[in-house]
Amino acid sequence: MGGKRSGARKHIHLCVAVLVFLVAVGCSSLPHGAVEEAARGDKVSGFDPAGHLASGRRLLAQHDFPRSLREYQVIASLAPGDPAREEALFYCGLIYAHPANPKRDYARSMEYLKKASEGYAKGAFTEQANVMLSIMKENKELNRTVERSKTSLEESNRLIEKLKALIEASKKVDIEIEDKKRESVR
Repeated sequence: MGGKRSGARKHIHLCVAVLVFLVAVGCSSLPHGAVEEAARGDKVSGFDPAGHLASGRRLLAQHDFPRSLREYQVIASLAPGDPAREEALFYCGLIYAHPANPKRDYARSMEYLKKASEGYAKGAFTEQANVMLSIMKENKELNRTVERSKTSLEESNRLIEKLKALIEASKKVDIEIEDKKRESVR
């Protein structure tokens, strides 16, 4: 029993240590977040659009526009042909048009909404995107009309001021003529 130990155990310990080292190095080379996915049993290359959509909706409800936009843009860029892409494009357009968004950009909003409405003939968000696009186009046209009206009103006000000045000048001339008539009568 008290005999000499064999070297086989040392080799087993060395193999286990090397295996642990290789697993640690392998996991550290995975992209950020993939280790957690691998631990849950998901595919390392798997993509969960539903999770990004839910996160985007939650962030949008909290008015965290930049982070919400990033979540939706991930789906819009990584899931072509997927109905989730249509929803992501629609919500990107909605974020850019949101009145509470300090970085509101109607032109970008219209681009995203157009992509959402063109890419899917009968998608769930196609009709909504089309409605939003038509409202935004109408709004854009109304804003142009308002600007033209403001310009026209300013021009009319300048003309009115000129006419008032002309009337004042003609009143002075009339008063001077009346004064000269009175002097000539005396």
